[in-house]
Amino acid sequence: MVEYKITLDNIFNQNYIYDNNNIIIDIKNDYFLNEENKNILINYYENEDNYLYPNTNYNFKDILCNIWVLINSLYNKDEVKKILNQLLIETPKCVTNIIYKLIDCCIYFSELVIISDNKIICDIIISIKNKLISQSNYNLDTHKELVRNKLIEKGYDKYTINQWLYYFI
Repeated sequence: MVEYKITLDNIFNQNYIYDNNNIIIDIKNDYFLNEENKNILINYYENEDNYLYPNTNYNFKDILCNIWVLINSLYNKDEVKKILNQLLIETPKCVTNIIYKLIDCCIYFSELVIISDNKIICDIIISIKNKLISQSNYNLDTHKELVRNKLIEKGYDKYTINQWLYYFI
């Protein structure tokens, strides 16, 4: 799981300087977001007033602007925007989900996004399973061995690795 509160704090601690109007113009002109997703972001921006989200001191306008500046500062910003577009297509359109997807698109692209070990390990397990299935080569023992090797490579201890392999594969 992404640590959303910590991640938002990390992003806001960057003290990005931006002009709200330029952010909206940039979103409207963005090549990677489809029109529906642009309209959703802009609609929430215009209509969410100053409601502060639970456990944060941030409103949607500030969240959107700060994350948009972060996205545009990334080396892989085009890829991140493509991911954001896909995430917005796939998610229910409530404002909380939109905030989560704005953050989620930056996973693996920005050190400001804090991810729990559980999320990382789940992603490894699923990624290896999908790769084996796509190669028509799925076998439980192979899956476990590849996951074990990847978790060792990532520096996880034997106890953690064995727990995950026992309970989730």
